[in-house]
Parts: sequence; structure tokens; C-alpha cells
Amino acid sequence: MVSGLTEPPRSVPEMEALPDALRGEASKWVSSGAYAALFAGTDFIQPGNSKRAKAMDLSAHLTGDPLIDIRIGPNVLIGDDDPVLPLNMRAQAEPHLIRSPLDPYFLLGTWQDGRFTDGGAVTCGYGISRDGGLTWERSIIPSLTTADGGLYDRASDPVAAIDHRGILYLNTLGINSGNQGIPAEIVVSRSADGGRSWSDPVVAVSPSVPGDFVDKNWIVANGLSGSPTAGRLVVTWTLFAVANRNQSISPIYSTFSDDGGLTWSAPLLVSTLNQGAQGSLPLFHADGSLSVVYYDYNSSTLWINHSPDGGESYNGPQAFQVINQLDVPNVRDGFILPNATIDPFSDTLYVAYQGLESGFPGIFLMRSDDKGLAWTQPVRVSEIPNSPNIYTFNPAVAVSPGSGQVLVMFYDTRNDPGTEFRFVDIYLSESTDEGETWSSDIRLTDQSTDISLSPLTSRGRMLGDYQAMVPALGPDLPAVPIWVDGRGTDPEPYAGTFYEYQWERFEPVGGTWRFQPWLGLIEDSNYPWVYHAEHGWIYSLQRGTRPMWFFDERLGWLWTSEFVYPYLFSDTESNWLYYFKGSSGPRYFYSFRDDAWKGY
Repeated sequence: MVSGLTEPPRSVPEMEALPDALRGEASKWVSSGAYAALFAGTDFIQPGNSKRAKAMDLSAHLTGDPLIDIRIGPNVLIGDDDPVLPLNMRAQAEPHLIRSPLDPYFLLGTWQDGRFTDGGAVTCGYGISRDGGLTWERSIIPSLTTADGGLYDRASDPVAAIDHRGILYLNTLGINSGNQGIPAEIVVSRSADGGRSWSDPVVAVSPSVPGDFVDKNWIVANGLSGSPTAGRLVVTWTLFAVANRNQSISPIYSTFSDDGGLTWSAPLLVSTLNQGAQGSLPLFHADGSLSVVYYDYNSSTLWINHSPDGGESYNGPQAFQVINQLDVPNVRDGFILPNATIDPFSDTLYVAYQGLESGFPGIFLMRSDDKGLAWTQPVRVSEIPNSPNIYTFNPAVAVSPGSGQVLVMFYDTRNDPGTEFRFVDIYLSESTDEGETWSSDIRLTDQSTDISLSPLTSRGRMLGDYQAMVPALGPDLPAVPIWVDGRGTDPEPYAGTFYEYQWERFEPVGGTWRFQPWLGLIEDSNYPWVYHAEHGWIYSLQRGTRPMWFFDERLGWLWTSEFVYPYLFSDTESNWLYYFKGSSGPRYFYSFRDDAWKGY
């Protein structure tokens, strides 16, 4: 390899130009954020084995070909840990992701940043992609915790939202240690300039009774500009009240804001007062009304409450599905949290959850076409495992508007070769008929996650209660999942892409030579070995598809697509390259990691 070129043959576009996170309550019902207040200073929670795992060779634990499906783009680490995080506290958990309704290439993700060994996080972080998930900027939410000039000792339960004007919101739980006075508040940070600057957190919810604990907040912004409640923000949460201690009672409430999160309405009851409710998810319909889906852990039942005026009043909670509960051993999972989304074109509401069927774990999906009055029967999304000891958990559902495509991602233990239950992967299943039938499970992660890296709680390793995915909006706007990944390091936020499967024709140009406008001139009579006019011999995993993995004898495995090329992602280096089209003998590539041109 020839390197060290000081002057590039031509200028390279910036990366932006690519087209491309109570006392007396049973701990199992409390989100991971509540652990900081409940168990601070105790031995309920132990740190992950990150130092030991970093020295391990995990290759023996990876089964199967990681390049299982050509529609899967690279697994991308979302930036580096912020320097404010202590060196021994750099684990992440509970990622969430949203796509801007104004700019579909703009994505906002968030997660717990810097897990404490006894619960909670140093702060919460966020990531921004301006090219549909290919590259990311990463930072921490400013002025949230004392780590960055904020008021709170710790933070948890981060959720992202973007309104119809493109204003960004990060909703978190601010935690004060010790359970004295106000142990936690729900706050919202706001950015009106695309994440370049953020307001100080605004308190949306603060308990009125000392010692009451607010938990498992969630925010939604109405991003539909033509809606009667366009721009409205709604936050829901669970209240663990001192008055209800030891009674398994935790009602859910909501509040809304019509001024961009500056002021908030008085709380409204969403569940019944005596329910053991958790895991609320508020969702806007196209007509501006609101549905809130949640779980009652006393009856193992999913419930919904509909608000015809977008959160100002509610019709009353209705049960719609009893779950054969699955609480995965050795992991603190999100079995108390369903996941839900709405197709804004058809107004169909989809709910995914984990459970048991005939003793076998699985992910299941239901849908409603009338705002929760009637529901389809549950359909199994994930494949039936070979053993009842293979677990699937923490589903996230995404629906491409008006297309019928429904995607569900989830953690899966099928590739764990041992009996210790240490290794998990992210899998995805696809439906193209609104959830009626489902594909075989598709592996998203090219390396397995070692859960021993995650902090140990009384219920097992804490991967977090949820993860997220935004849907595909077209061939150049793939679905983007976000998850926490421990592949030999501390758990980190990762993102990927899932493209539609679309074959394209090569135009014959004489003999066995063919031409494709974005890729150039090729000869593929010896497929899967393909001769490229500029790259020479390459080994292609697929013929003529938009997303493309191929093997270059000099550069190793590379990924590209019609909407990215001549940018290529090097799986060997985990690095983006820019190919100077037309160069050969040597070919010139600009390495963004090394900030240098290299010749091959």
C-alpha cells in the first residue's frame, strides 16, 4: 500500500454531503433509572466485566456468516465516549431514535451515557446523523447532570422527539440520590438549530409529594403539519407514590405542551388509579388525536387509552391483550414495556411485545385499524426457536408509511454456543403485508454482544429496557435500527441500515461486458468473481443490487450502494473511504479516519 500523499488529487465532499435511558416496590416493575434512587450504595448492582472481556478473543463465539443478508449495511459505532465520562464508567444503555419529519436524512438518537455500577448513568448522550444513518456526531446532553454543569446527580430513560418545524427534543429522567425530597424529575432539553446548541433542561414533571418517584417517561411530538395538534408535545410517565408503597400500585399520567416544551399542562390520569401500570407509549394519529399504550403488571395485560383531543382528555382505559409473560433470565430486559407505532397513511396502530407461546419465547405483533377499539389476533414475528431456552426480547417496531412494510428488531440468543447465556445478537423480521406474514429472521449484527460487559443488577445484566428503529422511506432512505452493542468493549451505541431488496439490470455494452450507471463497467461471466474496469477482480455477494457487499483483494470486505458510491465502508478498518473515480494503477482512496489519500 502506498500512503502519505500530502495533496489529494481532488477535493472531497464533507461527510455531511453523503447522500446518505419507591422504596418497597418490587424491583422487577421499576425501570433501570429508578435503580439509582432505590439501590444506591447497596450491593444489588455490580459492574460489568469490561476489563476481562476486552482481553478476550470473541471470534469463537460468533456462529454463522455475519454477512447473512445483502440488505444489511455496516454496523456503525456512533462516535466515541465523551471525555466527561470516567474511564471505568463508559457503558451505554437504552437507546432511542427518531427521524425528522422535515428532513428524512436527519436522525436524532439518545441513550444513557456512563452507567453507574449501582444504577443510573453519569448523564445521557445523543447522536445526530445528517445522512440517513451512515455517519454520526455524538455528544452528551448539556447541563443535565453535575458532570456537565447540571443540577441532577444522575440521569436515565432518554427519549428523542422532533416536531413538524424540525425542533429537537430530548426527554430524560433527572435523578437526585438518596430518596430525600424530590428523588427524580422529568425534564426536556430543546434545540432549534439542528442540535448545534441546546437549551437548559426544562422541568416537565416534578412530584408534588416528597418521596414520590416518577419513572419511565416517554415523549412524542406531533410531526404532522396538517394536524389540529401539530407541534404538540406529550409526555407520559409512571408514578410510584409513597402512599401506595407495598401495594403494587403505580398509575400512569400525561402532560402536554403547545409552546415547544417551555410550559406544561397539569397532569392527567391515563391508567386507573389502582393499576400496576408501566411502559407507557404515547402516539399521535393523523387527525391529531392520541393513543397511549401501556402494560399492567398485576394482570399481565396490555391496555390502551385514547384521547380524541390529543391529550387534553381521555375516553378511558381498555384492556386488549393478556400476555403469557416472558422475563428473560440473567438479563434485565424490557418485558414490562410494549413497543408501538402508527402508520400515518393508514392510521393503523401496531403493538409488538415479547412473550411465551406453547412454552417457547417469541416476539408478537397486533394491529388495530380503529384507534384500539378492535385488534387482530397476535401474530408471531420471530421464528419458533429450536429450544425453549433460546430467548427473544426487547422488540422495536417500525412501519414504512403506506407501503405495508413492517419491521421488528429484537435481541436473540440463538448464537450463544454455551450454557452461560452470555452472547446475544440483534435480529430483524420483515412483513410486506401489514404484519400478516413474516420473513425468516435476519441477523443485523456482524458480531455478538457479550452481556457480561453490562452492569449486573438483582435481575441480571442490564442491557436496558428498550431500543428503537426508524422505518424505511424509499430505496435511498433505509430503515435504521439503533441498539447497545458489546463486542469486546464496554457497551456502546451502534446503528445499522436495512435496505429494500431491489434487483437492477446491467445494460449490455458488447460481448460479456455490462454497464451500470452508478457502479460502472463490469464483466460478470465468472460470477461471483466479477471483473470491474477500475477495481479489477472483486468477489461479489450479490449481482446488481443497490446495497452491495464485495471483497477486494487489497482492501477486504467493502460495502456501498447506488446512493453512496464512490463512498465505501471498509469492514476491515471500520472506516469510510472515498474512491477517486477513474484512478487505476494505483487506485486512490481518501481515508476519513486517517485524513489522508492512499494508493492501492
